[in-house]
Amino acid sequence: MKIVSFTMVNNEAEIIESFVRYNYNFVDQMVIIDNGCTDNTIEIINRLKREEDYKIDVYDESLEVYDQFRLDNKYLKKILAEYNADIILPLDADEFISGEDNPRKILENLSLDSIYYVNWKWYVLTGDEDYSENFIPRRVMYHLKKEHGIYQMVL
Repeated sequence: MKIVSFTMVNNEAEIIESFVRYNYNFVDQMVIIDNGCTDNTIEIINRLKREEDYKIDVYDESLEVYDQFRLDNKYLKKILAEYNADIILPLDADEFISGEDNPRKILENLSLDSIYYVNWKWYVLTGDEDYSENFIPRRVMYHLKKEHGIYQMVL
């Protein structure tokens, strides 16, 4: 089974390395669209490609007017036509796949004739984070939990 992630980035230097290193454990290839980064996001991605031999294709859309619908359709069609993906995961650069079991195993057991929606955990910065931790998802301890229309902070 081939799993390809699809991510649009714009100035994600603070989180992109954690995003790539973590999520690459569960995908076979990443497609990243540069929406006009002016920080070193793309340099970080290119360094990771060289150091880790990650299969990441970066497409430059920095000169185009940002149009989420157009870009989503353009690159989803491209991935379907050129990447032979069984599963396409649209992920923002601040999204990390998780589950009760190894996310790759969960994805491989999904029926391929459906569209799936996932439950979200929204992590909250409180000021108590351990900033010596380089892997950002380990830094954040609290997340919001939605119950009956009310958000509660949980550990």
